[in-house]
Amino acid sequence: MKSKELKVIDYLQEQKDWATSSQICLSLSISRRTLQSYIKNINLEHNGLILSSRDGFKLNLTDQIIDHIENN
Repeated sequence: MKSKELKVIDYLQEQKDWATSSQICLSLSISRRTLQSYIKNINLEHNGLILSSRDGFKLNLTDQIIDHIENN
C-alpha cells in the first residue's frame, strides 16, 4: 500500500464519526478524484476496510479486517 493511501487510513482512524470527502481532501491536500482512487485501492487490497455512505467515510474495523491488515 502506498504511503499516501496510509495517510487516508490514519486520518480516518483519528475520526470518531463519519468524515466527509471535503474534510479528508482538505486535511490531506488532495482532490476528490484522488481520494476516490485511494479508497478504491485500499478496499481492493483490504476487502471493505473503508465504509462509505452519504454521510462520508469511516473505517470498518471488524476483528477479521484487523487480522488481515496485521498479517499483510
